[in-house]
Amino acid sequence: MTTRQLRDRRGARLESSAARRVGPGEHAHDRIRALEQSREVFAVPGQVGVALHAGTNQLIQQGATLVGRVEDILDVIAPQLRAAYATAPRPIMDLTSLETRVLAALAPGDAHVDEIIRRAELAPGATLETLLALELRGVVEQQAGMRFRARAA
Repeated sequence: MTTRQLRDRRGARLESSAARRVGPGEHAHDRIRALEQSREVFAVPGQVGVALHAGTNQLIQQGATLVGRVEDILDVIAPQLRAAYATAPRPIMDLTSLETRVLAALAPGDAHVDEIIRRAELAPGATLETLLALELRGVVEQQAGMRFRARAA
């Protein structure tokens, strides 16, 4: 792998410069085969007429995703990452008794911090500290107006 070519585990690849023939063992048809196999291929365009960029320009012509900024890659892979994250097994979290109490005070839906303090029957400082710990662990999220809600498991 060179600095001009990056691959991930699923076979997606980013080409930033490549001549039509890139060297021993790999040719432009290898990159085209990746397109044919429905793997993501990203290519940074190069100056027209420069041999070093002929391969990437050809990939773009044949369907590779043109990359001008990092967001171009993220727009394509973000849905795949979200889907993988949604189906990934979640680690079982061990909650302290205070965290369990504050989390129970949140149900159902969202609640203002004053309501959580009242429901949990804890001191404001202890409740806020526990909410912060739960937020840092990704168990709850703070919304506008000092409202909190439990994140979906």
